[in-house]
Amino acid sequence: MNLVWIVGSALAGLSVFGLNGMGVRLRAAAPWLGYGIVAAYFGLAVEGGLNGALMRHFGRAPGVVGYALVGIGAAFSQTFGKWLVLRFVERLGGLRSSSRVMVVGLAVGLGFGLAEVVILGEGRIARHVGIVGFPWAAIWENAAAVGLHMFSGAILAIGIYERRWLPLAVVLAVCAVDETMAGVFSGGGIAMPVAGVFLTLLTAGLWLYCRRLWRKPAYIPGHLR
Repeated sequence: MNLVWIVGSALAGLSVFGLNGMGVRLRAAAPWLGYGIVAAYFGLAVEGGLNGALMRHFGRAPGVVGYALVGIGAAFSQTFGKWLVLRFVERLGGLRSSSRVMVVGLAVGLGFGLAEVVILGEGRIARHVGIVGFPWAAIWENAAAVGLHMFSGAILAIGIYERRWLPLAVVLAVCAVDETMAGVFSGGGIAMPVAGVFLTLLTAGLWLYCRRLWRKPAYIPGHLR
């Protein structure tokens, strides 16, 4: 059933990309997905080291302060991974035109989200974590997480292209809230559907902000469809 968890989450994440509402097709994004995968492995490795040290310090019951610090650490690590890769892509000329910015940003975020699904799924298999019944709630939550990574990647790409720090600050703040509440939900034994609803609302908010930035005509990737 863990394989269903991985495949179902990946397909649900791809469906979120298909409904991105910004005219970016998968075939245009495909060449850039690998950069998102690299960002995921790098960002999650940094997160593992940073938050591993925090959890050893706070123990199994970190409390509100502990959850907040771990959430900020996760948000910083994952956002830094995407931002660093996007900066590298910019140096390669991948963000040379405004119409390509949205394509590359969404693609890097999608690659990150899909890689995270696989990494977490592999971890469940390695730990022999069983699943009873069809994991619809987990698939829903993972799809929302892929969307969060996808839209955050686009927002970061726009921020880099425009040389603005506000998009980066927005992504960090939203991701910090997401990761903090994920820890609170998990530690408090709150049902997964509640966490899925909360994450979906955060993803929707980030999508609206991304749409607001995208509505500038220069970012509409019509010639790349």
